Amino acid sequence: MKTNKFLVFLILTATLFSACDLLSSGEKSDVKFIPYANDDGKYGYIDWNGKIVINPQFTYAGLFRNGLAKVRSSGEDAAYGFIDEGGKFIINPKFKEATDFSEKIAFVVEPNGAPYAIDPQGKEVFKLQQAKSVFPFSEGLAAFAIENEKGQLWGFVDNKGNTVINPQFESVWYFNEGLCAVMAKDGKWGFIDKKGTIVINYQFSNAGIFKNGRAEVSSGGKWGVIDKEGKLIVNPQFDQVNIDGDLLLVTSGDRIGWADKEGKMVINPQFNDAGMFNENLAPVKTGSSWGYIDKKGKIVINAQFEAASSFYKGKALVRNGNWGIIDKGGKYIANPQFDGVSNDVLLEIIAHGIKINKPVYTDYFDVSSIVSRVTSEVSQTSVAGLDFSTPLSQIMTKFPQHDISYQRRSSTLYENQAINKEARISLQVEGEIYIQSGSGWYYTYEPNPAATVNAFVYSIMLNRFSEERLNSVFKAFENAFSGFSMSKNDSELLFKGAKFNIKVVKDYDYIRLIVKPADAHEMVSGSYNSDTTAVDTTIIAQY
Repeated sequence: MKTNKFLVFLILTATLFSACDLLSSGEKSDVKFIPYANDDGKYGYIDWNGKIVINPQFTYAGLFRNGLAKVRSSGEDAAYGFIDEGGKFIINPKFKEATDFSEKIAFVVEPNGAPYAIDPQGKEVFKLQQAKSVFPFSEGLAAFAIENEKGQLWGFVDNKGNTVINPQFESVWYFNEGLCAVMAKDGKWGFIDKKGTIVINYQFSNAGIFKNGRAEVSSGGKWGVIDKEGKLIVNPQFDQVNIDGDLLLVTSGDRIGWADKEGKMVINPQFNDAGMFNENLAPVKTGSSWGYIDKKGKIVINAQFEAASSFYKGKALVRNGNWGIIDKGGKYIANPQFDGVSNDVLLEIIAHGIKINKPVYTDYFDVSSIVSRVTSEVSQTSVAGLDFSTPLSQIMTKFPQHDISYQRRSSTLYENQAINKEARISLQVEGEIYIQSGSGWYYTYEPNPAATVNAFVYSIMLNRFSEERLNSVFKAFENAFSGFSMSKNDSELLFKGAKFNIKVVKDYDYIRLIVKPADAHEMVSGSYNSDTTAVDTTIIAQY
């Protein structure tokens, strides 16, 4: 998802926020309540008079949209959910990630799950199983990314989950006024309509969003403005530009000012930082302090604040040590007393009512393919097509890339084979593979022609380890093997069968499966070794 350079600039004037997470849904919100933080870092809500309406209790709190606000609970099991304006959970906190509601749909991700859409009652609408990330809806379409052999590509779905525009773009913005900026493989930007048809050819090095029939574009390192036919209204001449109502907020060198629709300067670049005009006032930074000017560039409120938002319904958020609220005369309505305010409200107000939303990223973890990779080889009678009577010579022939470790009396048949993008697997056999001969300080190892297998040992390693994921793999093995009786504890599963037994061990950051004959006396945790004098051998069960 591409970000507009000037919006990034605006964000940095207000707060340290991840610029790569920008998106406007194009749906203007009524900022009724302000998410704020107390000195313990817990979030609640105040009204525009500074009165607390929902006590601080959340580790994150966003703006109310569609009557619901995204919040994150506290404690060890902290998760995202949605509350109403009374602070009551309407959708319980169970999500690892969530977007705000937009057009009555939010995207959520549960642990180990793929993104799916929910309605305001929390009911699933559709799931995007293959999506790597997805952004909120704008004008009936939501941008989503998939990953294939060509890399990450972006497309769009409708509110039923139907793919309307196939993933084909390297990067995208979002739809506004019926058009969306998209980037081709060569890095050039153009614009598409809602059918995915290119209506303004790929030609720009960057592009923004259409507002009032105009969009910001860049070429040759400079920014200008085009109309919906792609015609340049303002030639690329500014270091940064953003449409600010009937004006253009522009950067020239290291200073900021305003130009008219045709690009003629009306307020000369003179400020270190600035936000957009709202209610005929704009926050500007001179030196290290913020104040406010009118559209003629006249100072209306002297520079005196450490940070300042644009005005909203006659009021603005300012910071002097803590955050407070002022009126258009610069008088405090609520004295500086709040330790923090949410990024969401600052960005929404500063960016002219544009909603700034984070996407959700998939947490889908393909546990089933990990388990089936093992069960495809392990049955009630054989392991990888072998059994405990198979001569070692046949095993080595079947796995010509095997690796022998004399000291451990084991052979790695295959190692670190990819199961999927999340996991790898290795297989060892244990037994008296080599015979030690010699005396004194000189030993030789000769192949043992009578060698048979004492155990098969699978090791499953996760590419992105987390205890949560390891536990999900371990739990999935509970129902993996049919025809065996099963017993378990927190870190081990024991399957007993007629011909052999299987021990599944959750050990540090991997899963190990040890397969031994049913009449074997020992099952070992960690790595099985037929040499019971080995240091890493620990007896954990007797048969």
